[in-house]
Amino acid sequence: MHAPLASAIEVRRVPIAELGGDIPTLQGRLRAIQPYAIANGFVGGYPSYIDDPDGQSISVVLLKPKAAKLLEVRAEALR
Repeated sequence: MHAPLASAIEVRRVPIAELGGDIPTLQGRLRAIQPYAIANGFVGGYPSYIDDPDGQSISVVLLKPKAAKLLEVRAEALR
């Protein structure tokens, strides 16, 4: 992994149970990973799409605070 990128992210295997249980859809995974990331000191995160073969955990990419800034954007601003 490129050195600056490695210092900006952390890749973790997270048990699905820690993300709230069964999350088969992309939307569900994104919604489950964000609160996990915030609760663990990160700005955000997204799925890497590498799942354990046993289906008990997924790999997530977590963004460190020095790498990103969390912004709240009203839905009206996106229209």
